[in-house]
Amino acid sequence: MSLAALGLICASLGSRDSVASCFVSDTHKWFTPKVSGMVPGARDGHSACVLAKSMFIFGGYEQLADCFSNDIHKLDTTNMMWTLISAKGTPARWRDFHSATIIGTKMYVFGGRADRFGPFHSNNEIYCNRIKVFDTETNSWLDSPPTPVLPEGRRSHSAFSYNGELYVFGGYNARLNRHFHDLWKFNPGIYAFNFLQ
Repeated sequence: MSLAALGLICASLGSRDSVASCFVSDTHKWFTPKVSGMVPGARDGHSACVLAKSMFIFGGYEQLADCFSNDIHKLDTTNMMWTLISAKGTPARWRDFHSATIIGTKMYVFGGRADRFGPFHSNNEIYCNRIKVFDTETNSWLDSPPTPVLPEGRRSHSAFSYNGELYVFGGYNARLNRHFHDLWKFNPGIYAFNFLQ
């Protein structure tokens, strides 16, 4: 399940079904709103992030298709309509258990577990360590310049933005059999990671 705050209401997309649920923080009650449009299929390990009145769902492992995803779905919370975004540019790799964080009008995708050979799981896992940027205004994946210093690839980490920068903490890499407890900062202005501790 991913949870993304939308003012007083939080929207959630379950891992075993594709039903969006909302939580009203004032009353502490859940409800299932009527949604329309291109509702995303059931998935787990996806990300959800909010920009203004929209929630963006990226990636995850699609249950029905039995494969990793790299599609982007947008929920417009003003009318509860889902849209499958037809993104331009080279998309981020299919993945699950990554993070997606909004800074300004861009979504920064980091980490996650993927398969070396494509969207289907073949037990040849790789762990992504590069940032991919999606511009929500142009619906485009942006070209990423080389980054000289990179954290180890990982999944199941935490990420957040603060003062226009992206912070990444922890995570796990099964190929290395390693849990991380490091903290990295990514500066989008100079497109560089910095190890903090």
